Amino acid sequence: MGRAKGRGGEGGERMGGCTGRLALITCLLAALVFTVALPGCGGSSGGGVGDIELLVQGTVVKNYDGLGGYITLVTVAAGGTPVSDATVTVNTINVPNTAPGNYALVGGLTISTGDDVTLLVTRLTRTVTATLKMPEQPVVTQPDGSGSPYSASASMFVQWDSFVTDPDSLMVEVHEDFTPPADGRYLGSVPFNTDTDFTIPADTFDPAASSAEVEVEARNVTTSLGTDAEPGSVYNVGQEGFSTTFDMQ
Repeated sequence: MGRAKGRGGEGGERMGGCTGRLALITCLLAALVFTVALPGCGGSSGGGVGDIELLVQGTVVKNYDGLGGYITLVTVAAGGTPVSDATVTVNTINVPNTAPGNYALVGGLTISTGDDVTLLVTRLTRTVTATLKMPEQPVVTQPDGSGSPYSASASMFVQWDSFVTDPDSLMVEVHEDFTPPADGRYLGSVPFNTDTDFTIPADTFDPAASSAEVEVEARNVTTSLGTDAEPGSVYNVGQEGFSTTFDMQ
């Protein structure tokens, strides 16, 4: 898994007007809970946009930042305009439109490791689709809290169990004083089929943090979504694993 398969190449960080994981969750919660679109969560319903190729960026992730279950986030645009008149499904389950160009679903999916997960987006005569297998959930074995409290200025060794089936990519994040759906800080990607560990560099943690946890996320990813997909379209599915929460000093 080279850098091209890391977070920056997966489309999970930039979906519509919502940039970054925290912004994605903010937009999602605003749409689902408050039924309004926050600034930065899209701009137009796409009315009057013709029957043209679609830019689709979709993510289906389990245990997304502690919200629980499967979280589905999809953005759809045509000619650079977010559109809300598309039909979006994952394994035939409807993903509702929640804001201009944004489609989101919390829960509602029954998926096991190794299952096919099919994204299908249709608009007018256009069809964008792809199928990926759900990777295994990483089991984080280090840090295990035995060295708690950990020094914020020291490096930290992170380890997880090996996979029966190798995911396309693995990402490592840290969460400090974690309260869902707080955002994590992306640290880097690691070779997907060789390494089962990562060393967090010294001075990574916030000295003011009183507790933290480490997240390892496994994803499968594809940019092949059919001839109606605009370049830049991407689809990924994954599962997240977390270390125990440990004290910091």
